[in-house]
Amino acid sequence: MKKRVLLILMSVMLAGGTTGCGSLTQLVSDSAENVKEKILRNSEEDESWEDQDEAEEAESREDQDETEEASTEENNEEGFAHDFMLPYAYDADTIYTVDDKGNKVREISLSEVNDAIKKIADTKEDINGYMVEAVSGDVVFVYINPYDGTESTVYAVDLGTGEAEALLETKYSVQYIDVYEGKAYIGVYKYKSSDDDTLDFEEYVVSKKEDGSGYEVEENHYDSLEPYFAQYSLEETHANIGYGAFDSSHCFSLKRAMDNIGFVVAHKVGETGSGYCVIDSKGDKYDLDMLNTGGSATVYAYDKNWMIYGITPENSRETEYNLYSFEKKFSTPIDIKNVGYVEMSADGCRFVSESEDFGSNAIDVYDYDFKSGDLKNIFTKGNIPLSERNTEIACIFGDNLFYQSLSDSSLKWSRYDLLSGDTQVLDYEIKEIKAYNYGKISFNSETKKCPKCGTSLYKVYAEFFTLDSKYSDHADEINTFIQDEFKGRLDRALEDSVMGESTCEEHQEYPEQYCETNEYYVEDVNILKDRYLTVDYSSYWYGGGAHGMPGKEQYIFDLQTGKRMETKDFYSGSEEEFKKLVAEKTREDYLETQDGYKYFATDADEAYDTAYDYVNLNGIVFFKEDCVTYSFAPYDMGPFASGFIDIELPLEEFDM
Repeated sequence: MKKRVLLILMSVMLAGGTTGCGSLTQLVSDSAENVKEKILRNSEEDESWEDQDEAEEAESREDQDETEEASTEENNEEGFAHDFMLPYAYDADTIYTVDDKGNKVREISLSEVNDAIKKIADTKEDINGYMVEAVSGDVVFVYINPYDGTESTVYAVDLGTGEAEALLETKYSVQYIDVYEGKAYIGVYKYKSSDDDTLDFEEYVVSKKEDGSGYEVEENHYDSLEPYFAQYSLEETHANIGYGAFDSSHCFSLKRAMDNIGFVVAHKVGETGSGYCVIDSKGDKYDLDMLNTGGSATVYAYDKNWMIYGITPENSRETEYNLYSFEKKFSTPIDIKNVGYVEMSADGCRFVSESEDFGSNAIDVYDYDFKSGDLKNIFTKGNIPLSERNTEIACIFGDNLFYQSLSDSSLKWSRYDLLSGDTQVLDYEIKEIKAYNYGKISFNSETKKCPKCGTSLYKVYAEFFTLDSKYSDHADEINTFIQDEFKGRLDRALEDSVMGESTCEEHQEYPEQYCETNEYYVEDVNILKDRYLTVDYSSYWYGGGAHGMPGKEQYIFDLQTGKRMETKDFYSGSEEEFKKLVAEKTREDYLETQDGYKYFATDADEAYDTAYDYVNLNGIVFFKEDCVTYSFAPYDMGPFASGFIDIELPLEEFDM
């Protein structure tokens, strides 16, 4: 299997004329050119030699394939080989790697990755898909940022042996892990802190030890980039790279960029809308004035000839997209909105454009020809409620678009051939969405704008679960309750919005602060004990400032009566007893948490007292198959960064 995968990957690398495969690409290209010249020469001398030449060409290709196979096997023994990784699902257990045709190469179990890391690391945190930065055969590169003041760590997990090794520990931010020419490159953005005034960007190079006993890590510092932060992207990036398909900064190694492009686009660390420039491998640089406008600039992708970038002017929410020619030093506007990802090719690019419907994960894919300026829609995917909102739902490898699709209750990957238009649902299940076993989900997305200046002042997205009537004679009552509940919330939000309380001058000067958003998502649906329907919701409100406020709640219904149930219907004790139960379990959780880092409390007794004060029977309670949880909202027991603090309660305390 490994041999076949590596041959496929090598063929992909050889197929592109500018994929940056270095001397090996040139060697094979020269060989193919020699064969072509020989055929033409023989054809001119005598057409009777044509069949012989074709046979010789086939033999040459066969010899070449054998050489590539041997070279590939040798390369795999000596270093890392690159794998294509489909975008992760943050709450799923499986990540897939594929070849350029969409054929599955490997299923990576995050449970196995967890088990390997926990052998060497004292961590209770489970590895989610977003922590996997790169894959090379059996080796999975994982980045863990604990957000508790301790250092972040990059691990290499060998699924063949079940062993893990810590490669790098840093207090700074890891921006990428790129496998290139048999090595892994880790990019670290160093920022100013109280004990370090350095502004810098460093690369660390990971290689396999010759004796196979582990890995070596060396620093690969670029003095010419200090104090700049580089924007990384390449021609045909995901056609021959394939990680982080929607990473808007296209973070790939400086080594790869310098080898294949000869320069990077960078900007001064900590400066917004200024300081953008091009820096080459010698350290020479020149400014990119069109990015230094004072507004917000985003570099989506570039190669040695072209760059796609967006400018969001000051006091505006609308991004203006442009194509820049490095050769001619001029920009051309592109008439498109909501660009989420750009895939470069030799003479053009493909955009994945996110839906204008607030909260929706629908996308459109466009093809843009740099020379003619033609822009056309080549693919559309509709919204899938309760699929992936916190991760990316599509990516492009070469001429193949991979996107998420729903088959009954199974969320799977599908492949769309951008050349032929063929669609194939792949047997790569991301996760089961249980809600679709019990009914369906509809949604509503609405944006209200100021009638005078057109500034968006209110955006809302809400999902509505509808129970299939086969599960209850009271399905209509339950569905009506859910519809009325959230319709009422949306109506109240519209009434309370700032539309009638502010001026156009304020709207245009502070568009972010005056655009209120409300989002309501179905997170899970289940039937407990063959009697109780649970519908779990998450929400997010934003009304200006650094961040909004998340929320969550559970609706539970008795399928035999249609009645909406409450915690007090299942808990026979008093509210005082309930407060003591949750407070004591909070004390236990505090003691089990390393240094109690997620709590405001300085000791377990203080955690108990604070919990006791906050707990009530009408709080955030979730009923599950094997337990009941009580949730404290951000700022109740800990900082915003701690999120919801969930306290598990024994199921036997409740009568279901």
